[in-house]
Amino acid sequence: MGSLLRYFTFLPLDEIDDVMKRHGEAAQHRLAQKTLARHVTELVHGPEAASEAEGAANALFASGSAAVSADDWIRSLVKSSSVPSVSLARNQVVDCPFVDVAVLVGLCSSKSETRRLIASSGLYFNNATAAIKDPHQTIAAEDLLLGGTAIVLRSGKKNYRLVNLV
Repeated sequence: MGSLLRYFTFLPLDEIDDVMKRHGEAAQHRLAQKTLARHVTELVHGPEAASEAEGAANALFASGSAAVSADDWIRSLVKSSSVPSVSLARNQVVDCPFVDVAVLVGLCSSKSETRRLIASSGLYFNNATAAIKDPHQTIAAEDLLLGGTAIVLRSGKKNYRLVNLV
C-alpha cells in the first residue's frame, strides 16, 4: 500500500509513512486503502465527489452499526448518487413479498433467483445484519424508513438498491 500511496497521491512522504505505521497497528481498519481511495477520487473527480463517495461507502459498508440510526443511514444513501435507486409506488412495496420487490427493483432477474438468494441467506433488508429467511415474508408499513418513503434491499455484500416510495 505504501508504494501505491507514493505513486498515485501527492501526499508528503512523511505523511505516507505515518499512514502506513498506523495501518500496520490496526490493519483491519484499512486506513491505507481508505486514504488511497480518498486521494485518488479527489484527484480524478474533485473534493466534493470524494466526500460523497466516502459518505456512501461508510453508510453502505459500516455493517449495521448501532451508532447510526436507520434514518440517518438511509439519508446518507439518498444523498449519494453512487447508490442505484428506483422509485416505486407505495402499493408495489407495502404488503408485497420480498421476492416480488427484489425483481421489481432489478436486484434479481427472476423470482426463482430471489428464492435461491433467500435460501442461501443472501438477501438483506434495510440496515439489518441478518438475512431474510422466509421467501413469503412481506414488507410491512412499519418497516419503511424516512417516514415511510424509502427502503433498501441488498444482495450479498455490495449489491444495493435504494427504493424511493412515491
